[in-house]
Amino acid sequence: MRNPGGCTEFNRHAIHESGGVPANSNKEIVVNVIYTDLAGTLAALQSAETLARQLRARIALLAAHTVPYSLPVTRPPIALEFASQRLLALARKRNLQTSIEIYICRDRTLCLLHALYSRSLVVLGAKKRWWPTRDAKLAMRLQSAGHQIVVVEPAA
Repeated sequence: MRNPGGCTEFNRHAIHESGGVPANSNKEIVVNVIYTDLAGTLAALQSAETLARQLRARIALLAAHTVPYSLPVTRPPIALEFASQRLLALARKRNLQTSIEIYICRDRTLCLLHALYSRSLVVLGAKKRWWPTRDAKLAMRLQSAGHQIVVVEPAA
């Protein structure tokens, strides 16, 4: 397991290629999709697919699962096998060639800030609200750190 800034990467199924990197893709350009919820992530994957095709990039699906301080970080409240299978099903639903990275952490935002390369392209699916939601705050924090953020609103 690696430790980018206090988060642990789930090693056994951390990266799954559901089809590998397309032969015509630029391996240096990555469209990062951050798991928010099922509907939001599906909408983000759809947009990421279009972006990746236009940029000839690969797609990485990142999920940061937080563990409350009352539990040891080695015992997350979600079964990692379940989380892995859920993300794999999302990628298969869109029939995407993507890598999947699952992180276990105390602070989701800090974990993602450390997991992403500088100036990354990030696609995030989130419902628009008039109040700042958890996902909107994450998008603002990532943008202030220099990442390029695309927020996609899922269909109702």
